[in-house]
Amino acid sequence: MVIGNPFRLGGTVTLNAVDQTTGQEITKFNEFLQLKLSYLMLPIPRGQAHKLVVVWVRNDGQLEPVKTTRSPKHKFIIGWIDHFSRFAMGLE
Repeated sequence: MVIGNPFRLGGTVTLNAVDQTTGQEITKFNEFLQLKLSYLMLPIPRGQAHKLVVVWVRNDGQLEPVKTTRSPKHKFIIGWIDHFSRFAMGLE
């Protein structure tokens, strides 16, 4: 599911990796990994933290939400990602 232009919070996180043996760029994972983003210092509108999601910023600029787990007590969200790319925090 692609979100048109949701309200994006903060900056973009760009993840890249290179295989230390071959020097080849790694783009996909064999399993889902966690990308943990804190919203402690962000101006989240009152009562909106439950709408926070991690979004994949596609090459065409569209934002696609990824499976997200929220931890309101600790003020962070976790996106379950299976590839390296650009990611951001957004409100559904």
